Amino acid sequence: MAEQTLLQQGADALGVHLSPAQIAMFSSLSEALTEWNRQVNLTGLVDPDQIELKHFLDSLTLVPHLPGLLPTQRARLIDVGSGPGFPGLPLAIALPYLHVTLLEATGKKVSFLRHAVELLGLENARPLHGRAEEAGRLLDHREAYDVAVVRALAGTAALTELLLSLVRVGGYAVLMKKQSNVEEEVADARPALEALSAAVEDVIPADVPGLLEDRALVVIKKLSVTSERFPRRPGVPQRRPLRESA
Repeated sequence: MAEQTLLQQGADALGVHLSPAQIAMFSSLSEALTEWNRQVNLTGLVDPDQIELKHFLDSLTLVPHLPGLLPTQRARLIDVGSGPGFPGLPLAIALPYLHVTLLEATGKKVSFLRHAVELLGLENARPLHGRAEEAGRLLDHREAYDVAVVRALAGTAALTELLLSLVRVGGYAVLMKKQSNVEEEVADARPALEALSAAVEDVIPADVPGLLEDRALVVIKKLSVTSERFPRRPGVPQRRPLRESA
């Protein structure tokens, strides 16, 4: 019997079943990412084990929790600031019923996303070139998704503003954060949450013992329609996070 990869070990620890075909898709994605990264700066991770852990497995920490946030049919998720596809591509592989939009502003990364989607034959994933502040103003995307996810270094207040305009009323924004910072960030984001008619529903520890540490998922529920004031112009949410309710 072949030895399990780090990805398989971690997926088993999360209770996420990956078929041999899905494992093969992850292997192809790792090879494509490594190959493209030699020519185009897509990620700072070059070691295959680190790609498995910090890109693939980290993305899969969402999988046990998403079904409870999604409708049973035609579930739609948008990965905001997808970069070279994380967490969106692993989610599209692991959850074939989920329709995933990969929103990314950098053209070279969008080119890789298009290549990866075609390479893997992912009919449930589509790249979208643009910024969250722009997509949140477009009819096809504003309040169009059941869940918006983000894996980024920006603060919770700024990320909440970027994501919630994309989410339907009753839907969710899920922020992938460091557990060690999350309590302070959520406290700082309270004025933004009030202004955006949203509330933190849960903070879920997302460590995988022995493989991933200091991980948490902040689950934010959208309570009512987002004001036309939001999102603000590109760059403004990050430079001037909301400090008082509107």
